[in-house]
Amino acid sequence: MAKEAIMKTHTRRCLSSLAALSLLLLTAGCSDESTSPDLITQEEADDIATQVAASLATDNGGTLAALPLVMDEATSGTKAVETEEVTIGGITYRYSLMFFNAAGDTMVGGYDPLETTRLQMSLQAEGEIQTLRYQARLGHRSLLQVHGVNALADTLVMNGDRSDTLSSDFTALMTEYQRHFRLESHAEIENMRYLKPVESGELPFDGLMTWQMTASRFRDAEQTQLLAQITVMVTVRFDGGETAVIEVEGGWTYRINLRTGAIERA
Repeated sequence: MAKEAIMKTHTRRCLSSLAALSLLLLTAGCSDESTSPDLITQEEADDIATQVAASLATDNGGTLAALPLVMDEATSGTKAVETEEVTIGGITYRYSLMFFNAAGDTMVGGYDPLETTRLQMSLQAEGEIQTLRYQARLGHRSLLQVHGVNALADTLVMNGDRSDTLSSDFTALMTEYQRHFRLESHAEIENMRYLKPVESGELPFDGLMTWQMTASRFRDAEQTQLLAQITVMVTVRFDGGETAVIEVEGGWTYRINLRTGAIERA
C-alpha cells in the first residue's frame, strides 16, 4: 500500500477514534463533576476498553494495522516530509515526517539506516462533519516520536510516545443541543517488537502501550466553563498471538482480540 493511502486511512481512523472516545467518556453516565478512576463504573470501563480495542484492531484499520506499515515506509529510504496537505471530505490534514541522528540533529537527506535513531511524525487535522443527526467541528493535533530506529536489525523494535489533543463542538440537529469537548491523551510505546520483514496485518509479539487520558466537557465553545471531566489510565500488554491484556485504571481487566477488537472481561 502506498504511503499516501496508508496515511489517509490512519489519520481518518485516528481522528474518528478520538472523537468517539471523548463522547464515550463523557456520556456514559458521568455527573457534572470531575471523576477519578476509582469511581469509574463497570459500564464506563467497558466503554473505554471497547473503544481502545477498536482503535487498535487491524480489521478496523486501527493503530496496529497502520503503525508497522508507516514505520516500514518511513525506514525504506523515504525522504523527510516538511508539510503534506490533503483534504478528505470536510477535514483537512497536514502531515510531516522528520528524521534525527543520535546528536538530535535533523537529517536533511531523510532516513539513513546507519545514522537515523529517531523519527517524528506530526499531524494536524481540522474541519467539519455533517450528518442527518448532527454537525461537528473538529480540531486535532498529534505528535508521534519513535526512538531506537535501526533498519539493519532483524527485529523492528519501537519505543516512543504519542500526544494527542482533540477539540470538538457537536450540534444535534433534531434536538438542537450543543456539546463542547476536549480530549487530551499521552501514550507511551515500550519495546513493541515485530519480526522483519513486517507484513500487512503483522502483530507485535511483545511490548506495552500506556495511555493517560483526560476528557473534558464544557458549557461554552471557548472551553472556559468546565461541566464534567474524567481522567483515566489504560494499559495494553502484548504477549504474542492475536490477543492482549487491557487494564483500565480502577481495577478493570479485559482480554482483547487484536484482529477484531472484541473484548472479554477477565
